[in-house]
Amino acid sequence: MVRGPGWNPAAGSGVEAEEYRRFRRDGIAGYCRRDLEPGRLVELLLRPQLPYRVLKDSRSARILLGTAGGESGFFLKRYNYRGFRHAWLRSFRRPRAFRCLAAARKLAELGIPTPKVLAAATERRGGWLLFHQYLLTEALAETERFLPELLTGAPDPEALVAEVLRFVARLHEAGIEHGDLSWRNLYRQEEDGAFGVIDLDGWRFHPRGVSAAVRCREVARVISSARRVLAAAGRPASDVDGAVSRAAAVYAAASGVTLET
Repeated sequence: MVRGPGWNPAAGSGVEAEEYRRFRRDGIAGYCRRDLEPGRLVELLLRPQLPYRVLKDSRSARILLGTAGGESGFFLKRYNYRGFRHAWLRSFRRPRAFRCLAAARKLAELGIPTPKVLAAATERRGGWLLFHQYLLTEALAETERFLPELLTGAPDPEALVAEVLRFVARLHEAGIEHGDLSWRNLYRQEEDGAFGVIDLDGWRFHPRGVSAAVRCREVARVISSARRVLAAAGRPASDVDGAVSRAAAVYAAASGVTLET
């Protein structure tokens, strides 16, 4: 079954009626916040004129960080067309942009910070072949700091790693698998110290609970990523050895689940 623009990523939550509306304009269809005008939105998606800088421009995606006026910023990710075979296969799957919208809504329900999605849309050819996808979100505020920066400057890296492990346990207890829990996808809000996540492409919601295998994989990803961040900053990986040895215990205390090491 083709997951076209009629698929509602907010189904069952009442979100569409409250915050988002469907739109279709110039071959682009999807969902946007009700305070956005579809014509101007599509112009931004297809031909961004506002000041921006390119964060990534590869075969798979183009990512822009821009300013929408005043102090507000936006993050625009375009999932690129990668040939007919890839597009044909993707046409029969839930679009990544819609998955990210659904993930952001679920995290918001749980009180877990993530940038607010402004629009999620697809561009199809012939009415069905998935061409480009677009995800537009708010940019992080200057007071929100990515964790690699915090880790390399932390006087006690082990304590920060332990805090992150408790946050990961919270995600898992809520049934959430992030899919790419590297430190570059985690940030911290300065005002309240809460952790947040970005890059929700690989997220999955497990209503029956996150499996032990997934829990172990994501905890291992957090630990290995912390070691790489420290190594890149010229700090010894031994700075987090204590946290590594206590990882299973810290996670178990936060979640009640004992990981096999």
